[in-house]
Amino acid sequence: SGNYDTGSHLVPHADNTYDLGSSTKEWKNLYVDGIAYIDNGQIGAGSFTGEILASQLGINGLVHLEKSPTTITQNGVLDARSKNLFILANKVEITGILGGGITGQIVTVISLTANVAHHAEKTVTGTSQFRFPLNRDLTFRGPVAHQFIYGGSYWIRLV
Repeated sequence: SGNYDTGSHLVPHADNTYDLGSSTKEWKNLYVDGIAYIDNGQIGAGSFTGEILASQLGINGLVHLEKSPTTITQNGVLDARSKNLFILANKVEITGILGGGITGQIVTVISLTANVAHHAEKTVTGTSQFRFPLNRDLTFRGPVAHQFIYGGSYWIRLV
């Protein structure tokens, strides 16, 4: 029956006791300018936009922020700061992965043809470099999928 303007803080009388809305009477939208401190969360539908790191959400493990992969058609570093799934659609040489800086981040690369990932590429920042056994490049003979994990200072292939 109208808008509410409390003119002051909205604070419950006791901690962890009262609900805001219910399963049958929900608030329509939530607008927060600042940090939302939430102990637990469940998202029924929707999506995240922008760069969100798993550590900022308090999530451990593999997180795909986009359900559709990014198709790579040019040589260079994969930008995995907000995406973790890539398709190499033609003959492409990847020189590294620019990740979110989170140890344990996993990136999946689907290779549809023959492609190459370069070991310790000199033109790439150390934290974006691949490190492979015997200091050799990794050649993909597609179709194949590879996963890489960030070890804290460089990327290695999961086997």
